[in-house]
Order: sequence, then C-alpha cells, then structure tokens
Amino acid sequence: MISKYKPLQEKDDKKNRRKKNNRKKTKTSEIKSKSTKFREITLSMKLKILFSDVMLIIGVVFFFSGLLFIVPFAITMNSMLPYWSYLIMAIFPVQGILMAINPIILKKREINLLENGEIAFGKLINAQPTNTRINNQLVYKLLFEYPAKDGNNYQATIKTHKTYKITTDEQKKLLYDIRKPTQIVLIDLLPDNAKLLFQ
Repeated sequence: MISKYKPLQEKDDKKNRRKKNNRKKTKTSEIKSKSTKFREITLSMKLKILFSDVMLIIGVVFFFSGLLFIVPFAITMNSMLPYWSYLIMAIFPVQGILMAINPIILKKREINLLENGEIAFGKLINAQPTNTRINNQLVYKLLFEYPAKDGNNYQATIKTHKTYKITTDEQKKLLYDIRKPTQIVLIDLLPDNAKLLFQ
C-alpha cells in the first residue's frame, strides 16, 4: 500500500531547492545593483553630446550625401557604367565614415564618463598648441593632474578648441574612469544641460 504522506527526504530536497533559488535571486539582484549607472542620461542629452563635434557632423553629411547620389544612380543607370565608376562614387560615403569613426569613439567615451565617471578636482599643468584648427580656432592639448579615490595622483590629457569655455578656477572639476584613470572629461566642456548634473 502506497503512503499518502511524502517522505521527509523529499521535503528536505524541496527546502534545499528553495534556498538555492533564493541565493540565485540575491546574486542576480547584487549584480544588477553593481551594474546600475551612477547617473541617468537622457537620449536628447546623449545626442547633443554626440553631435557637438564638428568633424562628426561633416562626416555624417558626407556619408548621406554620397548615398543620396549613389543609390538612385545605381538603380537607374546600372547597366551603362562600368563597376569601377561606382568605386569612385563611393569615395564620399567612405570618407564620411572615416571622418566620423574617431569622434564617435571619443564621444561615446565621454557619455560613459558622464554616466559612470568619478568626480575629481584637477589642476591644469600644461597647455600646448597643436597644428590643428577647428572653426578657425586652434586646438590645444591640455594636461591635467588630479588626485583619485585610490589615493594616487594621475595625469591625463584632453584636446579641445573650446578653451574659452574653461573657467579660470585653479581647481577644475572633471570626471575620470576608475578603470582607466587617464581617460577624463572636463565638466566645463560639457553641454549646458549636462553641467546641471554637477552643480
């Protein structure tokens, strides 16, 4: 005759399963809490930061203007031109991509610092002019030194033509990457709506 009551071992197994599930839930919640960002940045703010670079805007214009020229031409006159002519026409979109790659990488890093970067106060120790000009303004290579949370002092450089935005304060507020302390962004150079996060 089969007993109506379940064995004690089966009950113990259920309890162990519940404990394991609870441990998994606590672990996943800990991981989620660790992966949460320090600051929530809106999409409009991200786009404003992304398209604040002139070279990126020029690259996007080159890319789409080249596509607008190539696609209709390829559809209507594909049998009248040799293949190498399309390679020549592809110069504009390819040039646009090449011009936009570096600004996209830099601005993506800037957005990441804005979301997850630690605040520090650095000192400008060197300003060196470069051979590059943007909007008829000379680009400068600025060297900053700042103390990080780990107790060490780090040096990091940024390049900008917007030196007029940098305040005359001796201590400059900046954001740095904990994992890569040489990556910084100066808060003075952020868009106005992003600066409000640090006032």
